[in-house]
Formats: sequence, structure tokens, C-alpha cells
Amino acid sequence: MVQIQSSSTISVPTAFAFDYVTDFTLMPEWLYGIQEIRCINGIPNGVGSRYEGAIKLGATLRSAIEITAHEPNRLLATESRAGIVNQSSWQFRELAEDLTEIHTTIDYELPGGLAGRLLAKAIEPFISIGVASSERTLRSNLEVRFQALTR
Repeated sequence: MVQIQSSSTISVPTAFAFDYVTDFTLMPEWLYGIQEIRCINGIPNGVGSRYEGAIKLGATLRSAIEITAHEPNRLLATESRAGIVNQSSWQFRELAEDLTEIHTTIDYELPGGLAGRLLAKAIEPFISIGVASSERTLRSNLEVRFQALTR
């Protein structure tokens, strides 16, 4: 399994950041490559919520995920239930009243054999681009939205 980690410090309150990240309908605004995501069990938030989605990272990868941890203002975790094997977590830490650290961990596993090796080569260049872009966009979107609310 491949693991990717990143951390960002964002100038917004922790609750504001948590609410934005856990609203999966907003994910295409900030998560690099997301082409679609939709709730498939009628539970839009919290443990047990299930989503299907597609992300384009050189190749289009599909997965169905379930929220496995949802601790307000602290933790969001997901795990795949179908498609590409993956697990993700976002940990939130309040550094100050309007300053939040978000630590992201993404683990994924591609299929074995020749197909898996070809897929790995196709998406490898996009992984670091995607992580950096998602981090920048998430920070920008959160800070702009928060500033608009506090004006």
C-alpha cells in the first residue's frame, strides 16, 4: 500500500474547516481530479455515510467509500468498499482561535500484475501534483470563504 501525507496550516477556525471538508458535495471544489462524487445511501454525513466517486489522475479511478470515523472538529476518516482500495483521514488541530492545522493521510493500493503496474505508471506523475494542488486550493477556499463571512 502506498501512503501519502501532508499538513497545512489554515487561517480559519477549526469548526469552519471541519464543516467544509466533511461536506462531500464541496469536494470537487478543492480535491484535485475529482470528477464526481455522490451519496449512495441517503446519509450525507457521519459514520456509515457512503459515497461513490471518480477521480482522474492520469487514468480515471472509481471507488465507493464509507465514512468510518467522524469526530467533530477532530477527525474524518474514510475507507473504500469497492473499486480502488483506499483509506483517507483528515485530522484537525486548533492552533489558535482562527488557526487550524489539517493533517491528511491517504493510503491506496492498485491492482497487482501488469494492469496494476501500467496504472501505477499512468497516475504516478499526477499524485504529487494532486496533493500540492489540493492543499493550496483547500487553504485558499477556506480562507476566502471565512473572510467573506467575517466582513
